[in-house]
Amino acid sequence: GFLAVQLNDADLDPETLSHLDVLIIGLGNEDRPERLMANFPNVLAWVHAGGALIIHDSNPSANASQDIVPGLDEANFIGIVPSQEMNVLNANSLIVNGPFGEVTNETLDGGGYSNHGYVLAESLPDGVDQVMNTDFDSNHIAVMQYEFGKGNVIYSTIPAEFYTKPDYGGVWWPDFAARLETTYLRNEIYAAVLGANPVGGGWVSAIDQSEDVTDE
Repeated sequence: GFLAVQLNDADLDPETLSHLDVLIIGLGNEDRPERLMANFPNVLAWVHAGGALIIHDSNPSANASQDIVPGLDEANFIGIVPSQEMNVLNANSLIVNGPFGEVTNETLDGGGYSNHGYVLAESLPDGVDQVMNTDFDSNHIAVMQYEFGKGNVIYSTIPAEFYTKPDYGGVWWPDFAARLETTYLRNEIYAAVLGANPVGGGWVSAIDQSEDVTDE
């Protein structure tokens, strides 16, 4: 199993990252915090060496000026464009067909919102696994996975931390939050671990920027 620990932006130094197998970054609707951007080169180096990075991005368009998605410099990120529709493009991905259950075309529908935008599929390079789309449009990618160096990246526009934090979205959309947490998010970590070459000691860390609660 994994030991989950919560880090702040200031903790993203090479020594701390060296003990992690998976790093989860939950981003809110605002601009990226300065300390996250300042330390992100450390994250890039860690992923390239074999780490697994999961990004939950509530503000995809911020990547135009504050890029934190490794290796996709030419990709076109659209958002905030909220939607309640999520559909599966690759049913063989471990993210949607993993040990914690199957994510179908209905599993992640009906959130408030289910996602905050998308990446244009036509702007993605070869080798990116386009796992889920939004708005019934196969060009609107909301979940994807790809290799970066020896490591592995999962990027989604699902505002996951909004639903998993106490007294937040899960209060108003409990069914959606339950499906997200018990099936999708657990499969996501599983897929990230199997898609990378772990370099740490079995720690999973989450940096939650969804309300800037860790930015102090």
